[in-house]
Amino acid sequence: MEYEVDVQKVFDLDVNRIASVTLLKDAAATAIYGARAANGVLVIVTKAPKEGKLRVNYNYELNVTGADLSDYQVLNAEDKLKYEVLAGLYDSDHENIPQDHLDELYYHKLANVIGG
Repeated sequence: MEYEVDVQKVFDLDVNRIASVTLLKDAAATAIYGARAANGVLVIVTKAPKEGKLRVNYNYELNVTGADLSDYQVLNAEDKLKYEVLAGLYDSDHENIPQDHLDELYYHKLANVIGG
């Protein structure tokens, strides 16, 4: 059985399942596969599964990447807390939050900064 697949399917194919690979170019490809194959055809024949045997393959790949922060000038925790104070984050004049709650929040963060 023959069918057309995209290049990702070819990349994902397990090399252990390949029986043969044939590259048909120009006239040979056009004669067999028509006008769509004018630039060539890659024919990959896979091995047939053994009769009566169930085979399950599982492949998992995890890639984790993070942003490169080496070019950024970032604040440490102490400087960030000072910046928040200067910005008025713990000032109840601008918020509908009681000052004692803001003070508690500030001192909790300060204790975390001092504690590392």
